[in-house]
Amino acid sequence: MFLNLDTAIPCGLIINELVSNCMKYAFNKNPSGTVLVSLQKLREEYLILQVTDNGSGIPKDVNPLDSPSLGLQLVNLLTKQINGALEIDSNNGTSISISFPVQSGIEEIEYA
Repeated sequence: MFLNLDTAIPCGLIINELVSNCMKYAFNKNPSGTVLVSLQKLREEYLILQVTDNGSGIPKDVNPLDSPSLGLQLVNLLTKQINGALEIDSNNGTSISISFPVQSGIEEIEYA
């Protein structure tokens, strides 16, 4: 999928921050694990960016949507910048999904 720069740059920064967090925190107890990054079209008018790991999950006493962590604050701000909505699932690892509207300049590529 090709994204316009106004969408691609915030998405790249979000992915960088979330994957970095996976590497730092998700696999402390188990040094091996899986991180999945995906971007899919959700209906015709929305895209969903998802970063998922099968690590230890976010501790119950941490609210990632209201975190003092600069990284998670950045993810929240960038999500707002692309008019997105952020959802977090901490069951069986951590899955962070950001749905946002399709903007002009986005092209879907099909591979044979």
